[in-house]
Amino acid sequence: MSSIDTSSLDAPAQNAALPAARLGWALAALQALIYGSFVATFIIHPATMTRALAPGLSVTVALVFGLCVVFSTIALAGLYVLIANRTASGRGE
Repeated sequence: MSSIDTSSLDAPAQNAALPAARLGWALAALQALIYGSFVATFIIHPATMTRALAPGLSVTVALVFGLCVVFSTIALAGLYVLIANRTASGRGE
């Protein structure tokens, strides 16, 4: 197996990934908190999640909360890509 020669990489290029990694971990922790609150609500008080949003409406709190979890995942992933790409390119715009 051949090894990758990293001697040609300069120090700033090697350290450029560090802020993106920290951002990734922070956003992952935020998403875990969002999803954890969704699961915890089901465990602690399931009646809240099975309640309809309005009388006669078949849409439950769980459906809306679940969609919010999915959309927050998409939004946080997009935010990460946007910030990490700007950081990596050095533009900072």
